[in-house]
Amino acid sequence: MTRRCSRGQGQADLPAEQPAPGQGSRFSVAHAHPCRPGHRLLPPPQRPRFSDCLTHRSRAVLPARNRMRRSTDFSLAVRKGVRVAQSDLVLHARHAGVSPDGMAQIGLIIAKSVGGSVERHRVARRLRHVARTVMCELNPTDRIVIRALPSSRDAASSQLEEQVRAGVRRAHHLMERIR
Repeated sequence: MTRRCSRGQGQADLPAEQPAPGQGSRFSVAHAHPCRPGHRLLPPPQRPRFSDCLTHRSRAVLPARNRMRRSTDFSLAVRKGVRVAQSDLVLHARHAGVSPDGMAQIGLIIAKSVGGSVERHRVARRLRHVARTVMCELNPTDRIVIRALPSSRDAASSQLEEQVRAGVRRAHHLMERIR
């Protein structure tokens, strides 16, 4: 008993011979996928070299030693620190007293109200990049928490940087008045 394929007669209608090496493939150029690496008409896609990505990435983000990770640090900064509101973000800041590593730390809070996962990660990357540029203005004992508001997803990076810088200046002013 022979089986038949429901879409046709199986492999009986395919040629048994392979094309000679000089001949083209079974598909015409019009049916080839334009993004495949072996496409004859389009050049290969231009991407940065892997080594370029590694060197630029290490300078473009907030260093790991300056990232706030412990929930107690977040809680203390939000509850006992000063609060500075901007149009696209809220900044919480406090002095940690004695810092074990002698480095300022910055933490990010990006809630689901900002958007989906892709939007939240995009905002987080942009804020980490902005936070790296503001590190020179911070004291070694500063603990800063940046809370992104939903409008931050549509704000330009330059606007976010201006708001973070203004928030840090205002927070330092408020912390000096409290002392």
